[in-house]
Amino acid sequence: MTTLYNIGDSIEGKKIYCEAEKFQKPHRISTKGRHNAQQLKAEGSPARAIIDMPLSWVKK
Repeated sequence: MTTLYNIGDSIEGKKIYCEAEKFQKPHRISTKGRHNAQQLKAEGSPARAIIDMPLSWVKK
């Protein structure tokens, strides 16, 4: 499994599992579709995010 440590590194998945010591309140963000999404920040030592379900259209 690859671990990313630099500012600006990101992951994408259909379902993402996060663990952290502290979560901030979610904020609504606009997406290009009809539905809005939510964004939140996780803080911890360390805070982790793991893809629980990959995107189905991405080739492996």
